Amino acid sequence: MGRRNMVLKMVGFFIFAMAFMIIATEATTYTVGDSFGWNTPTNETFYQDWDATRHSLSVTN
Repeated sequence: MGRRNMVLKMVGFFIFAMAFMIIATEATTYTVGDSFGWNTPTNETFYQDWDATRHSLSVTN
């Protein structure tokens, strides 16, 4: 009975952990520059200004 109880607790923990990981890795899609897109802006800080209003922007492989 004790071993079965421990196994059930472990299974419950893993289900909780997997659900947490799915929620934590949820993605958000941003269109860079909003409607301006990837065009060359006349303002040199256009993309820094755009990024400052978002949570964070990082480019990774």
